[in-house]
Amino acid sequence: MKRFLAHTVVACALAGPAFALPVFTYVVITKDGTGAGTVASAGQTSCSPQQAQCTFAYVGSNMVELIATPGSGSVFVGWAGAGCYSTSGKVCYVQTGDLYPSQTKQVSVSFARDPAFPDFNGDGHPDIVWRHVPSGSTYLWRMNGPSLLSDAHMAPGDADWKIAGIGDFNADGKPDLVWRHSTYGDAFVWYMNGANKVSDDFLFSLPNQWFIEAIADFNKDGKPDFLLRNTATGAARVWFFAGKTPLGIQSLFSADPDWTVAGAGDFNGDGQPDLLFRHATAGLAVVWFTQYAGGTLSLVSASSTLFSIDPAWEIVQVADWNGDGSPDLLFRNRDTGVVILWYWTGTTAGGSAFVAQVDPEWEIAPRR
Repeated sequence: MKRFLAHTVVACALAGPAFALPVFTYVVITKDGTGAGTVASAGQTSCSPQQAQCTFAYVGSNMVELIATPGSGSVFVGWAGAGCYSTSGKVCYVQTGDLYPSQTKQVSVSFARDPAFPDFNGDGHPDIVWRHVPSGSTYLWRMNGPSLLSDAHMAPGDADWKIAGIGDFNADGKPDLVWRHSTYGDAFVWYMNGANKVSDDFLFSLPNQWFIEAIADFNKDGKPDFLLRNTATGAARVWFFAGKTPLGIQSLFSADPDWTVAGAGDFNGDGQPDLLFRHATAGLAVVWFTQYAGGTLSLVSASSTLFSIDPAWEIVQVADWNGDGSPDLLFRNRDTGVVILWYWTGTTAGGSAFVAQVDPEWEIAPRR
């Protein structure tokens, strides 16, 4: 009897429904480029900036998202690899569970170092350069977010020379200073090691009606370029550079001179620096998104109005202050000297933080 029951149990087990094994998909993510960043996906441990390669494991059939976020001082360049079913900006979509019983998919993501990021001590945080207007003396504030860590003297005083921009012109990973003579229009670059000058080079000489409104990598070659603006006509030119060497110049736009470019930054996460415009009397601000294709830079579309505040609050720096991969805005009240940091995610405003109050005789350089 016992033997009969045992045979019955085995027979029933063998005749039961088939057991479906789970389908696993392994996504291998390789990071390349001169910059750093993270990759995140729901249910996975984020791929940190220190990791050159990570593997995410998924069970079942889904369309999953891999989200790239550049670190401070870096910009997102793009996704590649057959593992991406499709991409949209910083997101790579991967189809999982479409092969049985398991599969491995390969994707790669590129981050580039932002050659215009003002980090003078290499800690991943933007710093502040101060210039005393009457004397021309220049100091560096090393920052940790809105908190001052230390300061250092950078340059002796000469009121005829002003800092017109900041960027890494010799590709050593350290920001340099672009100086412009207020009368003759000569421009020189000081190659810097932190707060210390190493050497210098001549860049160009133009009439001072051509004003440097922004320095950024507009043609994606990893080197800073110049946005020049005619203060009388409002015409704008982009001058592409490779270090100290000019490559070519193109017209970009012509607009009412009351609309000035307060800074450049990647506001839509496509790896391309966009232009933040500010109206000199109304205080309105709007972003024009840019595109570089076929050797030409163009303005493609504009955001809605970001804000409208008293123009006494000047935008003195556009940089990622909280490491979320999106540029933030540093404001200075030209009358009171108060400095405020306003955090942004793309074109969406976040919180703010008090930074300092400094005698208005000191300006944050470059002053647009």
